[in-house]
Amino acid sequence: MKPSTNSSNFLKYAIKDRDERFRALVTATSDIVYIMSPDWTIMQQLDGRGFLPDTSEPIINWLEKYIFVEDQPLVGAAIAEAIEAKKIFQLEHRVKRVDGTPGWTLSRAVPIMNESGEIMEWFGAATDITERRQIQEALCQSTEQAEQQKRVYETITDSTPDLIYVFDLNYRFTYANQALLAMWGKTWDASIGKGLRENGYEDWHAQMHEREIDLVRMTKKPVRGEVSFPHAQFGKRIYDYIFTPVLNEHGEVEAVAGTTRDITDIRIAEMAISESEQRFRTLAEGIDVLIALGDETGAATYFNTAWVKATGRSERELLKSGWVDIVHPEDKQQVLTTFRSALEKTAPFSWEFRMADPSGKYVWWMLKGVPRFHTDGTFAGYISSCVDIDTSKTTEREMHELNDELAAMNEEITATNEELTATNEELAESERQLQLLIDELRQAHEQSAKLAAIVESSDDAIIGKNLEGIVTSWNRGAEQVFGYTEAEMIGKSILTVIPEDRQHEEPMILGRLRSGKKIDHYETIRQRADGRLIDVSLTISPIKDKEGHVIGVSKIARDISEHKRNEQRKNDFIAMASHELKTPLTSLTALIQMLQQKLQVSTDPFVPQALARAVIQTKRMISLINGFLNVSRLESGKLELKKQAFDLSALVSTEVEEIQLTAANHNFALIADEAIIVYADKEKIASVITNLLSNAVKYSLKNKNIVVRCISENGHAVLSVQDNGIGIKANDLLRIFDRYYRAEGEHTKHVSGFGVGLYLSAEVIRHHGGEIWAESEPDKGSTFYFSLPLQSD
Repeated sequence: MKPSTNSSNFLKYAIKDRDERFRALVTATSDIVYIMSPDWTIMQQLDGRGFLPDTSEPIINWLEKYIFVEDQPLVGAAIAEAIEAKKIFQLEHRVKRVDGTPGWTLSRAVPIMNESGEIMEWFGAATDITERRQIQEALCQSTEQAEQQKRVYETITDSTPDLIYVFDLNYRFTYANQALLAMWGKTWDASIGKGLRENGYEDWHAQMHEREIDLVRMTKKPVRGEVSFPHAQFGKRIYDYIFTPVLNEHGEVEAVAGTTRDITDIRIAEMAISESEQRFRTLAEGIDVLIALGDETGAATYFNTAWVKATGRSERELLKSGWVDIVHPEDKQQVLTTFRSALEKTAPFSWEFRMADPSGKYVWWMLKGVPRFHTDGTFAGYISSCVDIDTSKTTEREMHELNDELAAMNEEITATNEELTATNEELAESERQLQLLIDELRQAHEQSAKLAAIVESSDDAIIGKNLEGIVTSWNRGAEQVFGYTEAEMIGKSILTVIPEDRQHEEPMILGRLRSGKKIDHYETIRQRADGRLIDVSLTISPIKDKEGHVIGVSKIARDISEHKRNEQRKNDFIAMASHELKTPLTSLTALIQMLQQKLQVSTDPFVPQALARAVIQTKRMISLINGFLNVSRLESGKLELKKQAFDLSALVSTEVEEIQLTAANHNFALIADEAIIVYADKEKIASVITNLLSNAVKYSLKNKNIVVRCISENGHAVLSVQDNGIGIKANDLLRIFDRYYRAEGEHTKHVSGFGVGLYLSAEVIRHHGGEIWAESEPDKGSTFYFSLPLQSD
């Protein structure tokens, strides 16, 4: 049975109403709403809601208009996948916001299909997630920096066997190096953030350290101690530790850093040494043989009780005064000579001598000494034994037994020395490893200190700033140059030292540096703290991170005020000298011209030719002097412009005609519009044209064409002089308009000039609000241009 028409219409209205409700819901909850054609080639409509530019008419270039170039392939792939599967399109990507800045959106589009399951259109909505993505990126960057710092610390701390750790003020571990984790037998995650007891410390032990942490916090001074603690692998060990306060910027303790060293082996060695010494003393005190020890200088360090009984002197007296004074006078020199010889060679010694007993009676003794050595092989002194051979009635067997007893004692001492040698070698290796770490840290500190000393000792101002122009570092030289202290400038804008009429320079400088370009010897004016203006030369370099991104700016500013004053004195001298030379040359020119008139009918043809050449040379000399005068006037700010309205085309034509009279070996072609009226100093513009024409003649070969054009273009008069001469190298072209600069080369070394013509021409054009430039290739010729504003109606 077929459904009725009313039922069908009702169903269509219900679906339409549902769609409209859905669209309204999406529109109300989204930042952007858009409609796309089935294949996404056409954007039917987009409501940007102030986030993206609106589109009210269908467009086909929507991808270029809204999506960043780098993300277009990603968006295209996601669209293709959604169309093929007829599923919802969903993607996070970058977009171009209304103000042109990049933004991020989470975009979703639902395919609207007909009854046949074909896509009729796509209805999409996007949410502004720019802030979230920026937070994510900042978080990633902070995480990366933290991880990098952590790796540096871990590299340092994990290279030492010492235990290194940090407590917060609630007695929780916030850091533990690998050696400490190994001692606990725990991982980082299982240990950090836990207290002492949670990491296996007994309650008495934890309470002791908690009291010490409180003491460090209260006194802000280190605390040192020694404690036994079980090791996860090696059992109970003895540790020497020190707790040090970590202070924040306010000088308050914010954490406690600790370093612990395993001194178990040291204590065992000390105990072994003590036990060995005790055994030696027990043995020495328990026999009737006189036993003594001496150091490497020959001074006695120990006498046993038998010596006290034999001499009647206490051990202190023997150590202070010795016993040589009670040796028989006949034996004393032999005793001293034999001992000194043995000491010099560090060899064993033996002698028989007489020595007074407590009653004053001389008794015969036999003394033997054996050298002792440190673990490193250096001489440590002697151990000696002295036997009574006067009263002793012992047999040879007893003597052998005594010698055997002494040999056994020496073997025991040797064994003890061997134990000490092994212990000292272990201690030396531990100390060497610790010293290596200390040396590395000291070298890093010294390098940093040297760099800081260089910056601080420089007389030039060395300034660091970020890409917003905020000062981040300010050395002593900067304080001297600008008069502001470091405290006054850190965190302040660099505009503080820039006069108001020069503050337009800073955006230009920052713009070049953001693109990675360096600025060398930029001369400008800056203002000191006392308001005085100074001339400075700036060299500014971008600071880049390890990826090559510009993150800051390093600026060196040099006070060139004195240099500028010297330049002014030089210019004053040039002006004075030029003025003094110009007067006699003008008189000389007049005299030559009078001679020309009087000798026009001379029978000697050489006379008028020579006078004509003399006129040309004097005019050339006057032109050079005028050039130096103009340089002086220009740099002192006294270059006056006498402006008037005139026809530039007519002036160019006149100048070309004049130079043709003296440059007959070159072909000139003039292409000029009619009546190009400019408002300028006619005489100075004429000098610019003459200079360009003269240069074209000087640097071109004979019979070559020189093309002069004078046209009107975009409200400006543009003049160009093109030659087919030797051309200019690229590195010379950059400085061709600098004062006194001349391109050096095989073709130019015979061409006269001082390098002021193009400099003056450039300055004259710039003072008229125009521009001057050149284009050239070596061996192909050059074209020089200048432009001037046309006279306004």
